[in-house]
Amino acid sequence: MIKTIQKIYKNIKNIYNNNPSDMLTIISGSCFMLSLVVIISLIENNVFGTQSQSSMQYLIFNISTQLFYTGMMIGLIKLIFKTIDLQEKNIKDIFNYFELLPKMVIASLLTYLLLALSILPSCLIIYMKYGFKELYSLIQASANKNFELEALIGAYFNSLDFLFIFSIILLPLLYVSLRTSFINFYIIDKSFSPLQSLHKSWEITKTEIFNIFTYLVLLIILNLVIAIISFGFGVLFSFPVSLIFWCYYYRQIDAKYNFKKYKGHNE
Repeated sequence: MIKTIQKIYKNIKNIYNNNPSDMLTIISGSCFMLSLVVIISLIENNVFGTQSQSSMQYLIFNISTQLFYTGMMIGLIKLIFKTIDLQEKNIKDIFNYFELLPKMVIASLLTYLLLALSILPSCLIIYMKYGFKELYSLIQASANKNFELEALIGAYFNSLDFLFIFSIILLPLLYVSLRTSFINFYIIDKSFSPLQSLHKSWEITKTEIFNIFTYLVLLIILNLVIAIISFGFGVLFSFPVSLIFWCYYYRQIDAKYNFKKYKGHNE
């Protein structure tokens, strides 16, 4: 793991040393994306703050902005891959890959389907152990912030029950999320179909689950610490560096898997 971090750090450092403008371009694109998130949040709070989240206007706004943001993120990640491959690029490239958006949407739907299927056994276990009525009351109490009902539920469920329910739901979701971490990278980097991307992501992450989880936690902590220390401005640097790290890491484990596969075919 340490060697992987050192190697990726060296590659990121080389991007800056070889051509500082490349890093500036990536940072500029990231700043634009972060600004977009802020603008969308401000519009959402000011325009739809008093409206129900189930209103048609809110749903249309939310879906359209999510699609637009995803399309821009595709362009930003493509820009990073072009930088890694020493290809010609421009900041305007973040607007040029919306044709991959349908594949990304399908890939997201496949991921959500897998996530839903992953917790079906857990839901069955919970139902058999606690029953539907009690669980529904627990969910309703949490959703509606009904403190009287929460107190009543607290008398029925002890701490071990809550830990058990939380664990058997969270662990399958976490496992599937880690195994599908690189679906979008295969679509963006190699224009694979959603099913091909899902298959490849599932293959290359087979022996990398612990590493992926560790890197994810470390990057989240790093971004939070930098954000706190710099009053939020440091994220303008840590966010693009985190994206570059994931792009390099994806390329590294993909190459390692392909090498092992090629070696296995030739033995």
